[in-house]
Amino acid sequence: MPRPDRDVEWKDHVDSKTEASTRAREPELRALKRAGVSSENVTGDEHWDMFLSILQEKLEALTGTRDQAAELLLNSDVFDTAQLISQKLGVRLYGTQIEILEWVMGLPKHLMEQGDQSSKRLGTIDKKSD
Repeated sequence: MPRPDRDVEWKDHVDSKTEASTRAREPELRALKRAGVSSENVTGDEHWDMFLSILQEKLEALTGTRDQAAELLLNSDVFDTAQLISQKLGVRLYGTQIEILEWVMGLPKHLMEQGDQSSKRLGTIDKKSD
């Protein structure tokens, strides 16, 4: 029969550990919040998530630069052909870089998920061979 006092002690213990862990990861969590890493890419691993926050900053900078170049293309006061061609190429180049960064940002989580699936499959194979 469960003892309520023991359950309360256990819950308090777990809560204190969770709070301590959160406090220890506070700088990392603040950096992620600042960089705004997409929740679909966050891995839960502090090193990968820091890597993602660095890429997120670069992604945001590239997006801003691409958007500025696209706005210049729509500016009716710009008639210089060389400048328009340069901006058009810039939009394309920045767009490609953005796509690559988004793909790279999805890799850590994908690799971790694939590793987990492989471990499970190998565990199943090992059990069958025993």
